[in-house]
Amino acid sequence: MGTMFICVCILACFQISSVLSDSVIVSSLRGGQTNLTIMDVNVTGGSLSIIQSESFLKPQILTDIAIDPISGTLFGFDFRYGNILQYPGFGRSGASVTGSVVHKGLTRNTLVKIAVDWVSQNIYWVDPGFRWIGIQSVSNQTKHTIILHDGFTYPVSLAVDPIHRVLFWGDGSSSPKIERSSLDGGNRRTIVSQGIIFPTAMTVDVDNEQLIWLDLTRDTVEMAAQDGTARRILRRLSHIYLSHVDVFKDTQPTIISLGVDWRDGNLYWSEGQTDGRIIVHSRQERATVPLIDSGLSMPRELTLKMFWISGDVGIVQIERANMDGTNREIIVNSSSVRAPLGLAIDTLTDIIMFWTDHGFADGTSSEVLAANMDGSQRRVINSNMGWANGLTIDTTGKFLYIADGKTDTISKCNYNGICSAFFSDAGAQLMDIKLLENSLYYTAWNRV
Repeated sequence: MGTMFICVCILACFQISSVLSDSVIVSSLRGGQTNLTIMDVNVTGGSLSIIQSESFLKPQILTDIAIDPISGTLFGFDFRYGNILQYPGFGRSGASVTGSVVHKGLTRNTLVKIAVDWVSQNIYWVDPGFRWIGIQSVSNQTKHTIILHDGFTYPVSLAVDPIHRVLFWGDGSSSPKIERSSLDGGNRRTIVSQGIIFPTAMTVDVDNEQLIWLDLTRDTVEMAAQDGTARRILRRLSHIYLSHVDVFKDTQPTIISLGVDWRDGNLYWSEGQTDGRIIVHSRQERATVPLIDSGLSMPRELTLKMFWISGDVGIVQIERANMDGTNREIIVNSSSVRAPLGLAIDTLTDIIMFWTDHGFADGTSSEVLAANMDGSQRRVINSNMGWANGLTIDTTGKFLYIADGKTDTISKCNYNGICSAFFSDAGAQLMDIKLLENSLYYTAWNRV
């Protein structure tokens, strides 16, 4: 684990949030316009240096921001118009600073707070004017749900823990308190009600299952376990206007692959670069456990049969392990693959796997390959793709769907590699693709 440190906003600073490894975004108001500044963090020296700064001309005033670390999308609440806006790829070269509306109709000129569940791709907000908490899918902007609307007086803060599936909020009324619930608003209960006055901001240390909040009136930064126990004051900052708090670490992991085992609700993900890990969060035991945390480089394309691609160009391989992380082995070594990207397993038969290979390493054509689950009988089933990127599998119909980033075509192929065009999106540069029930979902380099 890296060293944890806590950043606090004061005066005209509205909020801070992480967007990239070892960097933060600071939202502030200067000269009547919102300024978002990306700063590099030097943990050892305790210094911040500006990497990039963007100004949002009037009338936008972003008083709260939240980051989806998976997509790199920044969300902000527009104080003046009562809208939640999104800025895909903020901080990346060439990214637009023109936001699009995700949700509108919130109370204007109030400090609405927002939070992102980056696992389920939902955004939450707490509205002190309407006195409720709402939720909406980032991908479905036509429908939202008010999950909690009773028992609020003046809700002023909000935080979400997507891994442990908990929502937190603070009420700054005459009976101040901090409450929690499940992500759908169920199992609501008060966890802090004594020695608290105005919990103006909060955040979650997901790794250590800790809640951290600011009390504006008590001038304190405080921490407790997620059930409210083991509470302690981290810092007292007298006569300073505290407005936001967030947690960072000197080694922010980059989550590369993410998947849910729908049979038991367990969440699996791979993270890191040269010091990669594969981790599981057990829904039943409410515990997060590293399954593999050594000798793993850039683990990606993790499947729920515990197969994955690891390594960099020239030393890439396909590995597998038991679902508890034991019996790890290399099944396709670096001499048999070049630049593999997508990986899919036939989970019904447990006898065949497929992967795409760019072939960039030796300048040859892009290919789709198949092999037995132990890596034997490796074979090329299609070599007619331009850039074979992501693939997904329909195990019932015995079909593959493959995203070609050069032709912008999704092909439908049988297990022998005989393909036909299924869908096209000109100019999109298709990247990854996933099948969920009867729908295909894809990502593209040139699409929001």
